[in-house]
Amino acid sequence: MQRRNFIRIASGGSVAAALAVTALTGCSASMLAEAWRIELTTPRTVMESYDVLRVGASEIAAPRDGLTLLDPMVVVLNRVGLFDRSRAPDPDDYATTRQIKDFGRKLVSTPGFWWLVSEGNQRATQINAGRAYVRVQLAV
Repeated sequence: MQRRNFIRIASGGSVAAALAVTALTGCSASMLAEAWRIELTTPRTVMESYDVLRVGASEIAAPRDGLTLLDPMVVVLNRVGLFDRSRAPDPDDYATTRQIKDFGRKLVSTPGFWWLVSEGNQRATQINAGRAYVRVQLAV
């Protein structure tokens, strides 16, 4: 497994650290699938995601932060009170096993992954990271 910088995006203003877009190469789909399985079957990590999960347009628009979910089935389940975010689903629950299986198929067909790296977590760094993310998305 190798890390390789392929784009360097300089930060501006008072942020000292530069933001780098980094790719992970030589990483097998099975290794990534195992990491995803661990993420989805560990209650603490699932709840961390649930805490910032926004389901449906109205939840997404309200705080304008977090993870968004617009799947029509989940939106309906959420509206009628059947999508419970107060506890993590069991590891063998259909929702968990289905996500693991679906994501595994996506991993096999994905040529590479990237993420932004910074040396701090100050608000200016966060904003510059968001700007860098948008620039990369527009460039790809």
